Amino acid sequence: MRERILSQMQWPMVHNGDVPLDRRMMDMVRPFSDAWAAAFWELENLALFNQAAYYNVESRNKHLDEHAAAIKSWTPPNEDDDELYEQFSLALSRERNTIIGGELEVEAIARYADEVTIIACWAFAEKNLNDGLSKPRGLLGLADARSHRWPDIRASFLECGLELETLDSFADADECRRVNNAIKHGGLVDRGLAQIPFFAPSADKNISTLELETQRYYFGVADFIGAMYESSSKILAALPS
Repeated sequence: MRERILSQMQWPMVHNGDVPLDRRMMDMVRPFSDAWAAAFWELENLALFNQAAYYNVESRNKHLDEHAAAIKSWTPPNEDDDELYEQFSLALSRERNTIIGGELEVEAIARYADEVTIIACWAFAEKNLNDGLSKPRGLLGLADARSHRWPDIRASFLECGLELETLDSFADADECRRVNNAIKHGGLVDRGLAQIPFFAPSADKNISTLELETQRYYFGVADFIGAMYESSSKILAALPS
């Protein structure tokens, strides 16, 4: 079942105080601490967007449940009255079709909310990765290297001495990146995505038919970007004054 995501601040209230990830602020220096503080609130707003869509889903589901309960209470006429019984059956069929159509519409809204949230998660990651590159590259005498291409971003961090694959939650963030690409380019579970265990049984299927692990991607990207700012802080702190 598709569900709304929870933000970092909301998660402990629902899960008995469990903290989903380390905010890392104590291990950062400026400007990375400032960038991460701003990123934290961007993530909160991203979760609220997802929840707004799901509140609509929940409201529609409640209405559909009430509609279904109402037509169950209908009393059919005597079958001996063919004309009246036929009218009743036709009306009942139309109402059931209305409910089925409503359920399909609700599923489409939830699916769209998940897919847009995943795309937004990777857009957030891409923006912050580029922001995290600018300061150390400047201090190291390297040219600005902003890019939306993953190989370029990865290579630019390597020039600064940071291997992104070693950061916390890289696997979840990278999976989010791959799912984002699949949603935007063709919508199929391609060969590369099918190498990930979650997608292995769904090779060549349309990704819109799957219930994606949006919450995991959301926290994975958050933790990965926090780790990036933390590691960039260490690189900056190690440079000569």
